[in-house]
Amino acid sequence: MRRSRAENEGPDDVSPSGYRAELVPLRFKTTSDDATGRLNALIDITGFSAWARRNQPARVTFGPDRRLETAASNLILGTSFEIRIAAAA
Repeated sequence: MRRSRAENEGPDDVSPSGYRAELVPLRFKTTSDDATGRLNALIDITGFSAWARRNQPARVTFGPDRRLETAASNLILGTSFEIRIAAAA
């Protein structure tokens, strides 16, 4: 669930009439890396972030146990993010 926004809304646009909520599906298809045993996927995150680029989906990697390990994406204005998830020692 996220804040509803217009298709052409930019990162700095606002709505004087307020906002509504919407459900946004998250779909991805994994591919297997036989060398590492990890699953990889590309995910369009433009439904969640006005900073995301439709032509540059986020890249996610799952470990051999199929738990999320990393997520990374290039965003607008030269920004990017990378998240690494690991078990506590």
